[in-house]
Amino acid sequence: MNPLAMEEFDALQERHSYLNEQRNDVAASRDNLLHIIKDLDSTMERVFKEAFDDVAAAFEKIFALLFPGGTGRLRLEDENDLLGTGVIVEAS
Repeated sequence: MNPLAMEEFDALQERHSYLNEQRNDVAASRDNLLHIIKDLDSTMERVFKEAFDDVAAAFEKIFALLFPGGTGRLRLEDENDLLGTGVIVEAS
């Protein structure tokens, strides 16, 4: 029998516990970051939509003043993807 086997086993068990705690910390940090990203995306979508609506309304008014009888409008390419959509400018 190896006289150092118990010492090696205890050291490995301690190392395993330490690494397991580290893994759990990393997993918890990842979950927290994903939650923060989701909150930020939601906030950015809301703020963008509010700002876009304000700008679109002002664009229509200013366009009518600059081009009497004309109409101008801003609209989103994809209202379901506010963070990745483009803006379409319509003028006539």
